Order: sequence, then structure tokens, then C-alpha cells
Amino acid sequence: MDDKPIPRDTWPILRRTEYVFPVPGVIVVDVETTMDSHLPNKASAFDPANSIVAIGQSRVRPERAPVTTFVGHNIPFDLCHSKVTFLKTKLSNFTVWDTQLAAYLLSGQRLTSPSLDDLCVKYGLPTKDDKVSAYFKAGKGADHVPRKMLLEYLEADIENTGRIAERQMQEAVEKGMLPLIHSQMEALMATTQMTINGMHVNVPYIDATIITLQERVHNCQLELTELAKIHGVPFLDLSKGPQLGKFLFGGRHTEEKRVVVGKYKSGAKMGQDRYSIEQHEHLIPPMVSKIVTAVPTWTPFSVDEHNIAKIAETALRRGVPSIATIIDTVLEHRKCTKLLSTYFLRHKAAIAPDGMLHANFNHTITRTGRLSSSAPSVQNGEDTIKRAYTSRFGADGTMLEMDYNQLEIVMLAHLTQDKQLIADISSGVDIHSALYEQMHHRMPTKEERKPFKRMSFALVYGGGINALAENASVSITEAKEFRDNFYRRYPGVKKWHDQQVEQAKTLPTMVYDGRKTEAGYPSHTLERVSETGRRYTFHQYDSGYGKKGAVGFSKTELVNYPVQGGATGDIVPLVLGKLFRVLSVKEHLADKCLMVCTVHDSVLFDVHNSVLEECITLIKSVMENAPAYYKETFGVDFKQKLSVGVSTGDSWGTLKERIV
Repeated sequence: MDDKPIPRDTWPILRRTEYVFPVPGVIVVDVETTMDSHLPNKASAFDPANSIVAIGQSRVRPERAPVTTFVGHNIPFDLCHSKVTFLKTKLSNFTVWDTQLAAYLLSGQRLTSPSLDDLCVKYGLPTKDDKVSAYFKAGKGADHVPRKMLLEYLEADIENTGRIAERQMQEAVEKGMLPLIHSQMEALMATTQMTINGMHVNVPYIDATIITLQERVHNCQLELTELAKIHGVPFLDLSKGPQLGKFLFGGRHTEEKRVVVGKYKSGAKMGQDRYSIEQHEHLIPPMVSKIVTAVPTWTPFSVDEHNIAKIAETALRRGVPSIATIIDTVLEHRKCTKLLSTYFLRHKAAIAPDGMLHANFNHTITRTGRLSSSAPSVQNGEDTIKRAYTSRFGADGTMLEMDYNQLEIVMLAHLTQDKQLIADISSGVDIHSALYEQMHHRMPTKEERKPFKRMSFALVYGGGINALAENASVSITEAKEFRDNFYRRYPGVKKWHDQQVEQAKTLPTMVYDGRKTEAGYPSHTLERVSETGRRYTFHQYDSGYGKKGAVGFSKTELVNYPVQGGATGDIVPLVLGKLFRVLSVKEHLADKCLMVCTVHDSVLFDVHNSVLEECITLIKSVMENAPAYYKETFGVDFKQKLSVGVSTGDSWGTLKERIV
């Protein structure tokens, strides 16, 4: 393998291949780059150090048809390199076909992020040159690959991608999935534009918070060390889960100590201390044996946050504040450590040289079609990290979030056609408060409503009693009472839930896929087609507690996938594509209203104050018009009304709801 990069002046800036896509106006593209980037072992279009080495492009047809569609594999990577000749124009001037996304959808979400080689094998096409792949696997960019080898590799990729796209388009027509796939490709354009726009980062805030969190983690560690001494277990590190578990629930612990056994008499270490490891066994009595029985959802020997928080609460009630102090310190240590490592340090490392964070939005990861994000994930996190994201327009800008109200609940009403649920949504009833009132004959306080909301969503997604109790931190009895009350109010939902489970037992609808369960029993795959053409796949799991042949499908998956997939996998991407097109024709908004992120059923914008009110009106109209787009795209009536909430603020983490 050649470790010396090819001199830049020998790099081919544009390479046209001989492959011609049979449809006029369609061109297959591929970009090869260096690996020089602020991201570790990952190319970035937003780092000047990451340069294009070669561009592959299928030869334009003789009639010189204007380009309308670009085909590629994982094409957002190519699209983000805006300096590429064929991308000098706006993204909105064309459409795309991404073979990776198409494969994911055609497979019923079974092929998650498939590689080009995966698809070549599927369609009987030659796979990549292993010699070239070896360079990439070793973390070396295309500039290290010999020129002739790289161009041959590039041309093969172009032809394979084109052949795959042809077959996918034919397969999509045969399966009736073309409208869904086109809708998802439009969403891909929208999220690619989000990546290009990036999110403005308040770096001084991030730096200051990192210092604060590091100090808090250090202080927590010192406190836990002292608390361990006070309780006679100085050999335990209470910040570590297994050792905390031994302290709370008892057990044996082996302490290892380095002891000096002499000095080195010769060699490089002559005169230095020579050590030996001594092991000391400790029998630790349980510290919480007297209080665990009072914990409603206590899980023996578990040190997850839910369990130990319950133990701390009970310890305070039982007059054992020392236990509560330790647990509170542990929880603080965990919280600060997570904020530091998962969010602040990771997000800071991802900031590009332009001062922006250009996260990737993934369309081919989840089993339901819901979007995710990476490098880094910007879809999870507390307000603490969200405060780092502010407007690029400074004092003249506002962060704007448009959020669907109860989108999954609305989708559930659409799927189940439950009359009471439809009536509640139509009249603007808060179902969580309504369920509380039905059980307690009064409206709940804000705090009383919270567990009901958590249980409502858990039940919507097919969660069992244990899931309801855990999510809402209530007893099993309370969770059962809530479930029964929910189904009494919404009998159509219960009927639909039962139908999903019963229909899954119909063996003719299943296909044996060669898989086996963990216990080694034959497993079948069930495929269901939604009204949008999306295919959901379900696998059987062991369900008989060791009984031979006892397999079944997950009720949670059977109920969850159509609801979550329909809401955040179909409607949200559909709307993202529409927003992308509508905003692109508003020339005066081009640089003043920027889509920067999407989370679950919300869309985040960075907006100049001069166009804020116009943008709110426009975006709200587009998002609430989703039922019409649904009918137009999929030919299905969506009769439930959708409403959108509006929040604005100086940062993403300080948004305040506003009445519109």
C-alpha cells in the first residue's frame, strides 16, 4: 500500500465515465475525497482540508437533455460538496435518487445503511476492488490511491450505482412504492440542505460549561470517596455501577493493592521500586435491606437511575439520609459525566472550521422510518446543550421551532378510527388531562398530568404494564388502572391493538427467512404494507420461556411501528420535502430563513427577525396542510386535523411558546 499522497496538481477534478443512464436528464455521480478533516477518520465537506480528489459522472446523453435528477449512493455526501461543478446551482433545481435510501425502503427497513457492495451482491453485479477498499479501511483518503486504480474504481462505482438505480425504480413500480420513495427523496434533499446550512454554535458558552462540568464531576468524585470512607468501604469506587451495587445490596469485592517488594538491581529500572499486586477479599453487608421492600418498582441489584432514585426517596422517608446523600451524589456525577462526554465534548469536537456544526441526518437507520442524526446526534439532549445553539444573525436573529401537537396520537386516531379519540382531537381536548379527570373526577395539576402523559404515550406505542409503570414511576396497580381506563375511553384503540396481534398469528402471511431465535427455534418474518406503501417487517422472538418452538412477535413492535412510522416516518419527511420546495421559491427568504434541524415531529429554523412573522405564517400553513399533501401523494384521505405549536427564543434551549 502506498503511504504517500498523490500530489494535488495531478488530481483529476472531473472524470466522465462511459456509463449512460437510460432515462433523459438523469446523471449518476460519485465523489472521492481525502480524509483530512476535523472529524476523526471521517471526511467532511465543510473542512477546507478535506479536498476532492476525483469526481465520477455518467456521460450526458447525445441529446444533451438538461439534468433533472442526480443518482448516487449515500448521495448527501456528494451533495454537500457544493464546490463540485454540477452542484453550483441550488439543490432545489433538481431531484435525487439515492440507492442506499431506496434499498432501505424496498427491503421493508431490513437493510439499514446498506453499502454499495451489499447492493452489488443483491443484484448480481461486480463488487469493489479490494485493493482500493483497503486504503479506505486503513483510514487513507482517495489521494493515497494510485490514479489509474482510483479512476477504474470510480467508473465501476458509477456503472454499478446506475444499474442498481434502474432495477430499484422498476421494483418500486412493481411494489407500488414509487410515491413513498419519491417523497422520502424529497425529505433527503431537505435534510441535506439542513446539513449544508449547519447550526450556529456559541463556542464560549460550550467552553465555559465544559470547565464547570469538569469541576462538578471532580467534586462529586471527591465526595463519593469521602462517603465511602465514612461508611467503612474506602476500597469501593461508588461512581462505578457494579461497586455501587455491592455497597447497596451487599456482595464480595476483591481489592487489588500495589505493594513495594524491593528495588530493581539492574536494567533500565535499576534503583526503582519493584511492585507486586496483593488481593484482598471483602464481604460487604447490604446497606438497604430494610428499605427496599418499600420501593414500588424495585428491581433487585439494579443500579439504574430509576431504581436508585426510588431507593433514595424511600431512604429519606425511613430516616436514612446517608443513603440518600450517596445516591444523590451518584446521580449528579452520572448526569454531569453524560453531559460532558456525550454532549459538550462531542459537540465541540464536531464544530467545523466555519464555526458551524453540520450534523448528518440519517434516513436509513431505524425500523420505523423515523429520522436520526449523527456526527454528532443533535436530536437528543437537555436544554443545557441546546443553549449552545443560537442564531447566526446574532441579535438580529431568532431560533424558531415548529412542533406538531400530539402527532402520534393523531396518527393513532387515523389508524384506529376510534370515535372518542377523533372527537377529543377535533375539539382540542388534552387526552392526558381527560384520562386523569375520568379516573379522579377532577382536572390534574401540572405535576399530576406528567405521569399520565408518559403512560399515554407508552400505551400508544404498545407498551406493557411494566413499561407503563417504569416510564411513569408508578406502581403496577396504578399502571393497570390507567390501562383499563384508557381502553374504556378509547375502545377502538384496544380493538385495533388486539387486531394487530391476532393478525400476526396468521402463518400464511409470514415467510421463513432462515433466521433462528436465540434458543435456536425457526423464526419467521412478517411483512405488512401500510397505506403509504411502506413495508414494515417483524421478526419472531423466543416467547415461551424455554418451551420448544414457542416463538412470537413483539406486541410493542406490531403496534408501535405503524403509529411511529406513519407519524414521524411518513408525515414528517413528507412535510420536510414540501418545506424545502416552498422555501426555495421564496428568493427573499433564501438566506434569512434556514432549516437547520428536525427532531421527532418538530422542525428547527434559524430566522432573521425581519422575516420572522412571515416565516411563522408560511411554515405553519405548510405543516398544517399535511393531510392534503398526504392525499395528493398517497391517494389516501387523512381526515384528522393537524395543529402546529410555535416556539421562539435566543437559543434552542431557551425557546418559549408563543400564541399564533
